[in-house]
Amino acid sequence: MPIEVACTACRGHFNAPDNAAGKTARCPTCGGTILIPQRVVTHEIVDAEPAPAQAAEGDFTAESPTDLPNEARRPCPMCGEMIAKDAVKCRFCGEVFDARMAGVLAGTGGFRDPGWKKVRSGLYTMYYSFVVMVLTVVLLFVGGMVMGAMGGMIGGKGDDIPVGLIILITIGGLVILGAAIAMIIGEVLCTNVPPQSGAKNYIIGSIVCVAANFALAMVAGATQNQSISAAGNFLSIVGHVLLILFIRATAIYLGNTDLARSASRFLIFAVCAVFGGFVVGIVAILLHTPLALVFLALAAVVAGLVSFVWYLRLIKALADTIDQRLGTRSAIAAG
Repeated sequence: MPIEVACTACRGHFNAPDNAAGKTARCPTCGGTILIPQRVVTHEIVDAEPAPAQAAEGDFTAESPTDLPNEARRPCPMCGEMIAKDAVKCRFCGEVFDARMAGVLAGTGGFRDPGWKKVRSGLYTMYYSFVVMVLTVVLLFVGGMVMGAMGGMIGGKGDDIPVGLIILITIGGLVILGAAIAMIIGEVLCTNVPPQSGAKNYIIGSIVCVAANFALAMVAGATQNQSISAAGNFLSIVGHVLLILFIRATAIYLGNTDLARSASRFLIFAVCAVFGGFVVGIVAILLHTPLALVFLALAAVVAGLVSFVWYLRLIKALADTIDQRLGTRSAIAAG
């Protein structure tokens, strides 16, 4: 029958085989040294812990069954208490020594912070709102083409706009407006990210840009001013860039370096796509080459599809990362 062991460093639980009793082992979670008890677990047990994970046979060592020697411990630089030499968090004062792990440790801004649930809800709200918005635009485009091809068969005669098309545009516009409002609400929920993550200012800036773009779009529609519309579009781009930077900063704080690198690559891809498209467009206009314009249009469609999928995956990946942190309560070493 396996022996249940509790790590005093990271509070994680795992099962040890019978022949390990009285020996020391390496915690499979934090790598700290643990004394395997004789059937009776003498370490502190925390409530509501998940089922213990089975430790591999190779994790055990033949070291003497004593407490950590002095050379394996060190004083905490903040409170002076003796902690494990390889600890990333002091169990006395809560100081985190590895900034990459700050977002997944218990305490202020850790995974027990209720603000993370709001951030997760905000990310999912943004994800589904963006999907609805893009699908609605596609349906409006396809529906407009179909109704245009059918002429005035769906209401209207001559140069009149078909009634069906008016209804379609009205419904689509309301759906897009609702999705846009939901996206703003999602971003507002994301402001619950801990300030020490360095991501809070990015999401606030994104909200300001999105709200300003919405206001400028209303003004541009009423005044038919193209300059105001262009300014709004520029702010929209800035807002999306800030959102990606928010994802990157939050991913770093949560220790998901793969997601942070993906966000950085997305920004590089977007900059190259926009700059490349601008250069090709200028050259095509100067050389009067319609073929280059056709190539540019096709490239824009492909880049747009790639950006759309990538953008959604970044948002979903950050939400999944938070889900993992909320569901993993014994994953970090403490002194």
